Amino acid sequence: MRKTATCLLLGLLWAVQGLAQSTVAWREWGQGPFAEGKRLGRPVLVDAEATWCHWCHVMEARTYGDPEVAGLINGAFVAIKADIDRHPDAQELYSDIGWPGTTIYAPDGRVLWRRRGYVPKEDFLPVLRRVV
Repeated sequence: MRKTATCLLLGLLWAVQGLAQSTVAWREWGQGPFAEGKRLGRPVLVDAEATWCHWCHVMEARTYGDPEVAGLINGAFVAIKADIDRHPDAQELYSDIGWPGTTIYAPDGRVLWRRRGYVPKEDFLPVLRRVV
């Protein structure tokens, strides 16, 4: 029991650290950000994650925490953070790719890119640039 509590505490600390490092202007999961993307003509990036997922925290800190990645996303995308534990509809929608799961949609809702798991910034930046 003590070991489980310690692991949970470490996971929570990692999550807080990762969120503190990200400068992406995340929107809450829902229809509003998709409508915003359509209205602005911007692609929509969805990061489906779980608070208990180690690689989700790594991606938050290392990939989304990178200033170049965050700047590109904030400047050209509508970014949505979908916590799958708080939003069962997001969990159902992205369960086929797992956590973290990243999907980029065109403003009209077409899927442009989907990826399962951690995406290092070196692999993610070229994708973001191609979409823009």
